[in-house]
Amino acid sequence: MYGVIDIDFQVFFYMVAGAFGLVGFFRGWWKEAITTGLLIFLLLLLERPEIAVFITDQINAVINFFTALVTAQSVNPYEIAGAAGSTPPVVVIDPTTKQMYIIVLIAMIAGSYFFTKMSVPAENVSFGGQLTGAILGMVNGIIAMSLFREYIAGRFLPGSTIAAASAPQEVTIVISSVPRASLADSSMAWFVIAAGALVFFTAIWSRYEWKDRQIKKRNPMGYKGPKPKPGVWDQFKKALENAAK
Repeated sequence: MYGVIDIDFQVFFYMVAGAFGLVGFFRGWWKEAITTGLLIFLLLLLERPEIAVFITDQINAVINFFTALVTAQSVNPYEIAGAAGSTPPVVVIDPTTKQMYIIVLIAMIAGSYFFTKMSVPAENVSFGGQLTGAILGMVNGIIAMSLFREYIAGRFLPGSTIAAASAPQEVTIVISSVPRASLADSSMAWFVIAAGALVFFTAIWSRYEWKDRQIKKRNPMGYKGPKPKPGVWDQFKKALENAAK
C-alpha cells in the first residue's frame, strides 16, 4: 500500500524562514550577517556558474596533485609529473551534481553557526541586536530555501544534469504550490547579493579593527562587552562579608 504526503512548498518555505528568524533572534545580528555572506556567495555561484566550475577545477587539481605525489612517493618534480601523466585525472568534486551543492549549503550554514558561536557569546547581545538578528535570520531562511529549490531543479547548475531514477518507495512526498520563479532568476538576485555583501563586510568591520599595526577584536554594534571578572580585593571583600554572616 502506497501513501502520499503532500507538502505545500509555500507553507514549508515560511516555516523554515520563521525558524531561521527565531534562531537569529537568539544569535544576534553579527552572527546572522556572517551566515548571510556565505549564502550570497552560493547565490553568486548560481548567477555565475563559471565561477563554480573554476573553483571546483582548482580543488580537483590540488587533489590530483597530492594523488600523484603519493603515487610517485617522491618529492622529485620529474617523478611527480611522470606519475601525474600515467594516472588519469580524477574528478572528485563535480560542479554539475545537485548533491554537491546541497552538501555545501548545509556545511556552510552549520559551519557559520559553529564559528560564530565560538567568536561572540550569545548572552552579550542587546535587544536591538536580537531584533536585527531575527530579521537577518528570516532573510537567510528565504535565501537558503531559494538555493535549495534551485539545487533540486538544477536550472542554474553548470552543464546539463540528469536525475538518476530513484527506487520505488512506500511513501511518496509530493511538494505542491512551488512558484515558477525564484530568487535566483529574478531581477532581485543581484540586489540581494549586493545588500548581503554590504551586511557581511559591515559585520567584519564592526568586529575587527586595525590598531597599533595589529588586527584586534572589538564588540560588534549591538553587543555588550563581557562582564568584568571580580578582582582580588573584591573577592577578599566578599569573603569577609560571607564570614560575617
